[in-house]
Amino acid sequence: MEQKEEIIFQSNQLLNLLADTFFNIEQNQNIYYKFQNIQAIQCDIKKVGSIIETITSDGLETINKVKSHDDFIVKNQTNANEQYIIPFNKFNDKYELFNNGNNNNNNNNNNNNNNNNNNNNNNNNNNNNNNNSNNNNSDNNSNNNDNNNNDNNNNNKWLLYKPKNNEHNKIKAIKVNKEILNFLKNNNNEKNNTILYEFYLIASWGEKMIFKENDYLVIPFINNNEIYRISNKEFNETYKLY
Repeated sequence: MEQKEEIIFQSNQLLNLLADTFFNIEQNQNIYYKFQNIQAIQCDIKKVGSIIETITSDGLETINKVKSHDDFIVKNQTNANEQYIIPFNKFNDKYELFNNGNNNNNNNNNNNNNNNNNNNNNNNNNNNNNNNSNNNNSDNNSNNNDNNNNDNNNNNKWLLYKPKNNEHNKIKAIKVNKEILNFLKNNNNEKNNTILYEFYLIASWGEKMIFKENDYLVIPFINNNEIYRISNKEFNETYKLY
């Protein structure tokens, strides 16, 4: 069995090595955008501390821990349905509910219906005080239930979101090839060609993330101080050249 040895890069170290030679960060090249919808669920206090494994079509990519009750767990719409965590602010920068327009129309219709109901209630007030009191209590209970359901991402249900049409969903990406792997190996002073090396980076959340030949190494378009991996199959299922 071949010996394996890990080569691990800190994010800033890997960025510095690849920025000028391969990424051309200052130039608008190799820009992609996310076109695929996602499913997501907002966490609650019970999920804080939970471990999420990101498992792609070629195995375990990384792990992450839910750090806040308003984090989102995202499920990509790929064959692997890989999951990962996005903090609240970053999620809102990148995604919006797929059915926002329908929700707005429904809200307008509901408001009109409520106004009609209020007019009917006013006309019947003199004859139906007791009934109205009961109905109002029921309506209040219903409204309270609706408000509770709307809080915390509709009561923690998986919902469909679409990528926003903005720069937060643009990335710069390079496909990892033998040239890049050899370059990284040599810069790490690894010269033994009889050893099988596995390459990792330390992701922004502090955990190891594997990257392999034919994967993509990715830098957010508007945040050049972060780098992460997207496996080949999942990249082609979720991103297109801009």
